[in-house]
Amino acid sequence: CVAMKKLDTILIYLFILLGVISLYKGQLLMANSQIIDYTLDNGLGVVLIHDPSSPIVSARTYVKSGSIDEAPHLGSGLSHYLEHIVAGGSTSVHNEAYYKQLIAELGGAYNAYTTLDHTSYYVNTTSLEVERAVTTLYEWMFYCEFNEKEFEREKNVIIKEIEKNNASVGRQFYQLAQKNTYKAHPIQHPVIGYLDSFKAISRSQLTQYYNTHYVPSNMVLAIGGNFDIDAMKSLIQSTFGSIPYGVPPTRPYLTEPSPFTSRYVARSGDTSVTYFSLRFPTTTLFSDALYPLDL
Repeated sequence: CVAMKKLDTILIYLFILLGVISLYKGQLLMANSQIIDYTLDNGLGVVLIHDPSSPIVSARTYVKSGSIDEAPHLGSGLSHYLEHIVAGGSTSVHNEAYYKQLIAELGGAYNAYTTLDHTSYYVNTTSLEVERAVTTLYEWMFYCEFNEKEFEREKNVIIKEIEKNNASVGRQFYQLAQKNTYKAHPIQHPVIGYLDSFKAISRSQLTQYYNTHYVPSNMVLAIGGNFDIDAMKSLIQSTFGSIPYGVPPTRPYLTEPSPFTSRYVARSGDTSVTYFSLRFPTTTLFSDALYPLDL
C-alpha cells in the first residue's frame, strides 16, 4: 500500500508538471520561476508554480481516482461519467448556464479528462481572472448538484462515445490486447466503460462515488503562471481549505500475477489492416533497472 501511495504521488506530480509546462509552448520555465508545494490541514495537496513571465494562469485539480478505482462497479466508466457531470455542470452555488457564461468571460479555455488512476479539471485564464477560475474549480469539486437533465444528457453523449469506440477496429484491438495482458488487475477495463455496464449506472451510484472520492485528501490543486503568491495562498485557504477533512478512499494493493506461460489471442474481422501486439512483463517503476531499460 505504501508503494502504491508513493506511485500515486509520483504520477500526479508528473502530470502537474507536464500540464503546466505545456502552457509555455515548448519553452522552459524561466530562471526566476518558483515552485511551492504544501498540504492543507484537510489533506489537499497544493502545488504553486509562479512564473512572472507567463502571459496566462492555469488552475488545475487532480482527483486521485480513475477507472481502476470504481469497484464494485469496475468497467462501468463511473469516473469518466462523473467528469462529464462535474465539468461545467450545475452546482448548489450556480447553475450550468452561469458557468457557461463565466467560462466565456474567462477566455473559454477549460476542459477535463479521465485516466486509469486520476481525473483532472482545468481552467486557463489571465492573471486578473485567476480568482474566479480557482473559485469555479472549488465549486465544481465540492458542490456538484447532479441535475437530472444534465445526468441524462451526458449519459446519452457517452453512450454515443462508447458506440463510436466499439466501431473502431483500432480500439477493439487495443482492448483485446489489454484483456489478454491483464487477467486480475482492473487496468484491463476501458476507462470509458462497457456499454451495458455504463447504461446501468444510477444517479445515486454516481453521487456516492463523488462523495467518496472527491474529498480534499484525495486531491491536488496546481496553479501555474503569474499571480501573487500570498494572495493565492489566502484564496486557496478560504475556498479549498474551508472543506473539512474527509478520509480518502482506500485503494487495495493492486497486482497482476506474472503469466506462467505465453498467452495468445486472435480475432478476425472486416478490415484491410492487420494489427499485431507482442507484450511481456519487465520491471517495476521502483527498480534500478528501469532507467537503462527505458533507454
